[in-house]
Amino acid sequence: MDGSAQRFIEELRGAEERPIYLPGDKICLRLRATHEVNLGGVWAVFRRLPDRGEALDDPYITLPGKHYRLSQAGPVRASEVRFEIEVSRDRHFPGDYELEAVRAYPYELDGREDLTMEFEVRGEIRFRIAEELGAPSPKVTGWKFE
Repeated sequence: MDGSAQRFIEELRGAEERPIYLPGDKICLRLRATHEVNLGGVWAVFRRLPDRGEALDDPYITLPGKHYRLSQAGPVRASEVRFEIEVSRDRHFPGDYELEAVRAYPYELDGREDLTMEFEVRGEIRFRIAEELGAPSPKVTGWKFE
């Protein structure tokens, strides 16, 4: 891999705090990746971690992604993928979620399950959806008539 592709990958390195979301918030995850084929559809799958032995009916949240090519160095490409979804009270339950997989289809081969590619991901990528009930009342922090 040449220096330009490596530079794009290293820009996002570094651990961040685990973000906490409420219904109505947008979960937005950006990843940088290298790949040797052009990408088609991409998505990230997060699994809700069970809390004290609870059984989970639908423990997954799938974030659709959109990718942007950053560099093409011979056969290696560097892309940024942006995954985004709005947290819904009806579909996304409170709890801790961990990235299980990032997957993609090759360009123009969306839907070909036999060609699905899985990204190699290092480290933990997690977020939390917080319980809203019992939160204190909002506080006015300023006002102005216009």
